[in-house]
Amino acid sequence: MSRISHTLWDKINHFASFQQSSVSLRHLLLFGQNPSEGMLCKASQFLAEELPIRLAHRIKELNHLPYDLNKMPSIVMVMDSYAQSFEELVNFPPLSNREIEPSVSAALKSKSRSVLRLLTSDVVGKTRVPLDRRYYADVVQRWPPVVREYNQNFTRILYRIKTRRGGILSSLSDGVSEWKSAFLRGSKPFPMILQQWLSKFHLSRIGLDFLVAQRAYIALTTGPPRPSYVGVISTKANVHSILTSYIPQHPQVDVQVRCDKSLEFAYVEEHLGLIVKSLVENSIKATLAHHWRERTGKVPPVQVVVVTGAEDITIKISDEGGGIPRSEMTMNGIWRWDRGTWFNVGEGNCGGWDTNDHHIVAIGKHLYDQNHGSNCGQWVTITNTKNNKVAHGLVRDSCPSCSDDDLDMSPSLFQLLGSLDEGVLPIAWHFEAKGWSP
Repeated sequence: MSRISHTLWDKINHFASFQQSSVSLRHLLLFGQNPSEGMLCKASQFLAEELPIRLAHRIKELNHLPYDLNKMPSIVMVMDSYAQSFEELVNFPPLSNREIEPSVSAALKSKSRSVLRLLTSDVVGKTRVPLDRRYYADVVQRWPPVVREYNQNFTRILYRIKTRRGGILSSLSDGVSEWKSAFLRGSKPFPMILQQWLSKFHLSRIGLDFLVAQRAYIALTTGPPRPSYVGVISTKANVHSILTSYIPQHPQVDVQVRCDKSLEFAYVEEHLGLIVKSLVENSIKATLAHHWRERTGKVPPVQVVVVTGAEDITIKISDEGGGIPRSEMTMNGIWRWDRGTWFNVGEGNCGGWDTNDHHIVAIGKHLYDQNHGSNCGQWVTITNTKNNKVAHGLVRDSCPSCSDDDLDMSPSLFQLLGSLDEGVLPIAWHFEAKGWSP
């Protein structure tokens, strides 16, 4: 049961009645170019108002999850963690105008004359002061100690929030695993509405984490700033350099990159790199699997082509991996929340004995029976979605308590992905082509 009090729920409902502000990369770049104490103070004041609104929306969404997912202990833990951060922020004392000189107070209330006027998107529901009037402050030569103290205290809160949020993804995955263990059996698919909610929640989580990280990074950076960087944002992110750094090399599949080596734009390099890396890895796997099935000879390359337009940059990744079957063109077919467990190995339904030292898996009994055991001897590739560790296992058994999305692994295989003490891991997995071996 959640530890959120009735009084705190009243505050959460109040803040959730406001629409969150749309914050663009341009806003963050203009703010961070001159990170004076006044600028940091203005950003702190904005986040002290904005973050509780975003957290309140997420807390209410967690509390109203369907199918009793909101009652799972790990989900309740996430909700309580969000509520703790929310409470710290709403109780953070504001900067009183009486504590600072009138001229400084006026500067904190005004928008900077040195930046262009920024327009915010339309809001639905209760309105607030426009973002550009809350986010920028004119440069004052000497800021009083109270402003510096305010910034330092707020940075400490952000650091605590950032540290606390480090386990959110793991707890969410645990909550899904708990729900599957309690309610999902056999061939029942993971409900589409929960798939959609989890995807939406993670997008919101990334945005919130980015705001916290950007403000904290600027405040905690000592010494001269990095050239061409504003916080974690690169103002001259070189697309070719990012692609070549993050795209994995494979001995059997050539990845060809066509990109102007001088192409640069403002972006978070790590975000772009990880997105492209994941997509290219999927293309490589599909190409290898399709080539093995078709026996087509030389494996065709994966092509990454970057095209610049008048207003945008397009990165196209193409392969000859056969595409996604129409039957799997759903959220459940492409992105799934799967779980991995472990068991003590013995005689399996595929015949023969194995030991705990063998890297084997048991697939869901319904999936096993549906295919009449034809998956026996087929390899699967498994990824721990918490730490991105990858391992391969051989299908040797069926698991009566597993859904079609889950895998039961031998202890030695499980340990390649995580600790046995964890018991359950969030995983993504797929069958390799028959005849394939690692």
